[in-house]
Amino acid sequence: MKTKTLFATYGSVIASFKDVKDRQNLLLEDFGEERIYYAPFDYVNPKARLFIVGITPGEVQMNNMLVEAARLIHQGFSDEDVLKRCKAVGSFSGPMRKNLVELMDEAGIAEFLDIKTTAQLFSDKQDLVNLTSCIRYPTFTIKNDKETNFNAEIKQGTKLFEFAAPLTLEELNKAPNAVLLPLGPKV
Repeated sequence: MKTKTLFATYGSVIASFKDVKDRQNLLLEDFGEERIYYAPFDYVNPKARLFIVGITPGEVQMNNMLVEAARLIHQGFSDEDVLKRCKAVGSFSGPMRKNLVELMDEAGIAEFLDIKTTAQLFSDKQDLVNLTSCIRYPTFTIKNDKETNFNAEIKQGTKLFEFAAPLTLEELNKAPNAVLLPLGPKV
């Protein structure tokens, strides 16, 4: 699966994005119990010293990513620049970001990276980090015919694992010396 191909495939849908609830045109995979949607979380920073790894982007992150990507597309940015620039806007966005920054600062990650605060990883120090997830693209669990944010284990041998593992390995191989910061026991 080529990231540029995916972005090119969904670029016109992203350019006309209005509401995260209307995401059917971004569906990548429907495994019955889980659905995976495209949002441009494709950029990998090969110079990253730190990989922050979540489980998967949720609805808030998907919305923030798509809003920013649409804005950048309308401003005439190249595909590569859209992918790079919108990553820090969508990744770990919403209420979780404040908590994540506090946790990382308390754990000494800012000192490790020789920066004032890890909040800078989402602004002027993006070159130090790769923000990613075990399942790169927004994934939702189906319960009672409704989608909820995915928060389960990714079990080997499942379709979900077979989808996610190659993308994760591809990312990790691009910056093999980076330190991994997994967020939570399921990661």
